[in-house]
Amino acid sequence: MATQVTLADIFAAAEKKYGDYEITDFDVKLRPLLRLSAAERDELQALTTTPEEGSEEKPRQIEEQLRGIILLVADNKVGAQKLIEAIGERPDVLSTIQQEWMEKTQMGEAQPSSS
Repeated sequence: MATQVTLADIFAAAEKKYGDYEITDFDVKLRPLLRLSAAERDELQALTTTPEEGSEEKPRQIEEQLRGIILLVADNKVGAQKLIEAIGERPDVLSTIQQEWMEKTQMGEAQPSSS
């Protein structure tokens, strides 16, 4: 028996599986990697380059990277900027947002084939 679905069903399944990470009090949705353009994914890769070891600027660079990631993946840049301003000098909060966004929006692992 064939499985029947509508395009709306497929959109709903994709939203459930790969939905945004929403921070409601700032009206910001952080889009998952699959919803970024190729240029945005390239920019994200450049942003996530690790600062050089032993650099005195390393902690500051990491904070700037985290802010850049939030701004890049946010659907609402004004809301994202307000969020960043509200966070202030709290790299722990920036890191928490980035980690939770990655966990909640990551693609599932490939399933082994049943051969």
